[in-house]
Amino acid sequence: MPALMIAPRATDRLAFLSALALVAAAPAVTPALPVQASPAPRVTEWEVTAAPAYDALCLIGVLGGDPFYVRFFEEEYRHFDARLTPAERDAFRAVKRILKDEAAGIVSARLGLVFSAAEAGGLGAAPPRARGAIAWLLRVARVPARARAALERTPYWSEEGWATYERARPHLIRALQALGRAGFEDFWERRARPRIERRIAELAPFLRPHDVVPAVEARLGKALPSRRITVHVLAFARPHGIRIVGTRFLADVTFPSDVMVRNAIHEMMHPPYEATRPEIAQAVAALGADPVIRARVDHHDPSFGYNTVEGYVEEDVVEAMEGVVAEQLGVGRPDQAGYWREHDGGMHVLAAALYVELRRAEAAAGGPVVVPAFLVDAVRRGDLTGERLARTVEAFLGPGALAGAAPTAGR
Repeated sequence: MPALMIAPRATDRLAFLSALALVAAAPAVTPALPVQASPAPRVTEWEVTAAPAYDALCLIGVLGGDPFYVRFFEEEYRHFDARLTPAERDAFRAVKRILKDEAAGIVSARLGLVFSAAEAGGLGAAPPRARGAIAWLLRVARVPARARAALERTPYWSEEGWATYERARPHLIRALQALGRAGFEDFWERRARPRIERRIAELAPFLRPHDVVPAVEARLGKALPSRRITVHVLAFARPHGIRIVGTRFLADVTFPSDVMVRNAIHEMMHPPYEATRPEIAQAVAALGADPVIRARVDHHDPSFGYNTVEGYVEEDVVEAMEGVVAEQLGVGRPDQAGYWREHDGGMHVLAAALYVELRRAEAAAGGPVVVPAFLVDAVRRGDLTGERLARTVEAFLGPGALAGAAPTAGR
């Protein structure tokens, strides 16, 4: 399946970055930031394509019998589960147990990182059609040394994460073999490919005007590795948008077009800072020590992810930046506060507070603020902890926001 390429009209990134600005005042907690018209040629290139190998990795999590995912894909679950032997079912469940239950991770996200690193590391690109997808996945799974070496060169490497993957890998190989035997490739070609191709064609005119790269770079304070953003449209990714290695992410075919742009903004910002820098590590530790934030890490549905202080803070920093950039690019949510009251059970209170403080700072500066330095300064000032955090959250999200909410699904 050919990828849909959406090229920019020009490529003068430095000219765009020098002209990029937000033109708004922010006298209240939730002032409206006007959409900035781009004064310079667009920088972002969009590539939108299918990725059946990554669909297979997402299906691994579904076929582990996890109710969190089965509810989105009941028909597909029944179709494949009926074709599995007891030993094959055990393999899927073992992958889920190791990657999710024991490591508090997301199966599709962990596998997506490993296999996308392998693509970049010389094990060959994943095939664009289902034919050959299982063979490629098995080849990567059976050559762990090369996949490991590739992943070590990315910001996503950790010894603990790799050890977890290695424990799951023998079961993953059996699960992939089972998917192949159960007819995944034919199923994907018949049931998934037509829907995905239609969606790819629909996305082209919507994505073209959204110049995500320079807006993201301005907040990160550094260049992205590429100005091309690749959206892999999948049939089995719900409810997650998933960053993989490179300027690429996985998104479900059912996501609306504005969500696709917000996912692009969001995923390009991971990781938003170098977590090992002493000032960042100190800021993250200070945030994690706050009882309001600690409660959100310790008491939420682990299926959402963000089960460590480090993971929670990174996600909330990115969610706050996403909200600001989405508004700049004209794809902001009509009710950002309402979104955070419900999203992931209302756990992302730090994102709400940081969003408020970041909008104030950008309005005062007359343009984008480099967020890693801003985060460190905001924590030192006490803007994101203690009484100031509580006041900001309740002013923006409403009274009772810190009492928590029942977990709900999805981004």
